[in-house]
Amino acid sequence: MFEEQDLVECAEVFKSCNSTPQEVITHGISFLLSMYGAPKKTACLDKFRYACFVKNTRNKKQVQLASLPPTSAAAHQHLLRVYYQVQVWLGYQLNPKDWGWKLVDNALEPVQTLLPPAPEKLLNTIFCNCKKGCSDKCGCKKFGLFCSAACTNCQGRSCSNAKSSTLEDSFDTNEETCDLSLFCQFTCTQDEEEEEEQGEEEEEEQQLEEEAEIFENYDSDE
Repeated sequence: MFEEQDLVECAEVFKSCNSTPQEVITHGISFLLSMYGAPKKTACLDKFRYACFVKNTRNKKQVQLASLPPTSAAAHQHLLRVYYQVQVWLGYQLNPKDWGWKLVDNALEPVQTLLPPAPEKLLNTIFCNCKKGCSDKCGCKKFGLFCSAACTNCQGRSCSNAKSSTLEDSFDTNEETCDLSLFCQFTCTQDEEEEEEQGEEEEEEQQLEEEAEIFENYDSDE
């Protein structure tokens, strides 16, 4: 575990008006690792995030991504915004666009990450088998992704989760899906979808059999 003095030194970087972005990120990552209980020798946030994921999957079918440490790309932008806010409180004026913010339609918005939500190769393996509409149970929708041409039935065109020009402008990607755990969770979601569809088909067959039996009994009574 990190010593208290180490955390004090990390905090001092955020109080100094002369800290560089790299200093903020380096000491901020150390502070985050301490918050999540990482061993002191751990220096890479992404490796520790993966280790946490592996540990959690031993006893759980699915892992809540929100419970994991952030990816380094997301953490970098967050730490820059933290430094900016601390400096504002201390009375210093910095350019927010240099510290994790971007200007969109004359309004500041946080930069979530400089990376895509997941590697392109992984995104191309994600698809759903929804037969109707792609509701909240849709595998693509659960991971904050639009349906695509790879989807079995909707093919990213004929469903409520299809990408439109309006949605494209307002869509905010979710950095928390940017690791291999996305693929593992997606596999579980696909299994759930298939089980649900199979259960619905079995119920329909059972209902038809019961109705047929009723008609047969009725004919015999006649």
